[in-house]
Amino acid sequence: MMKSENKKSYSSFVVILLFVCLALVIIVSAVMIMPAIKNTKKYNAAVNEYNAYVESYNNLCQKACVDNIGGMAGEAVSLEPVAEGLFDVVKTLFQGNSASKIASDTETLLELARSIQEDMKVIEQITDPDETWVMERIRGAEHVTDLQCVTLDHDPNQMLGKSGGYKGCIYFSISVIDPDTVTGKDIVDKGTDGGGCVEIYSTLEDAEARCSYLAGFDNTILYTGSYAIVGTMVIRTSYRLNDEQQYALTDEITLELTRLDP
Repeated sequence: MMKSENKKSYSSFVVILLFVCLALVIIVSAVMIMPAIKNTKKYNAAVNEYNAYVESYNNLCQKACVDNIGGMAGEAVSLEPVAEGLFDVVKTLFQGNSASKIASDTETLLELARSIQEDMKVIEQITDPDETWVMERIRGAEHVTDLQCVTLDHDPNQMLGKSGGYKGCIYFSISVIDPDTVTGKDIVDKGTDGGGCVEIYSTLEDAEARCSYLAGFDNTILYTGSYAIVGTMVIRTSYRLNDEQQYALTDEITLELTRLDP
């Protein structure tokens, strides 16, 4: 009689233990596993969104130069989605992952996607821009005092509207250089000597070809100053400025050209 009661007690204990284990599994699944799986799927959706922006960004970078713009990469790198199956997610949980961490990573990724969107807006506005818009941006640079656009009748380089030439060119004077010390009857006549200019090209290839041409005068008596591509524009500064001043002026104008309106 005693053995039968012991067996019943043992059987009851096993049943209770199984129910407890099942309850723990259900609780762990509800509290940890299912939220982690749900958030992993959201993370992968964010990865797909981010990668779509990366592809668009890289396509834009094929048409405009961003090498001289601080904080912008010439190429963005896409990400791989993570495995979202039950066993894969459980494995990452054992490795220290959590639903809250996955959610935090997802938000970080969405912020990066928003940052790429902003960068794309910058690239779009500096690719084949309108001359009037460029003029207004240059006017906002701190050390620019005056400016003048070239015309078909007044273009020292004779490049306006020509194949491979610029579609617009804006010369400007700066406060660092006394205009009375520069030969010429107006800002265009004084050329880059008086401060610098921004040459606007329709394509990146034309801007690159222009810089290759200007590079031929480096370290010669014909050197006219620095040059840098921003988008499809070439920013040129006067040889009268030292290296530090040339870089500072280029950065000053670049910041105006890449500034996004609120």
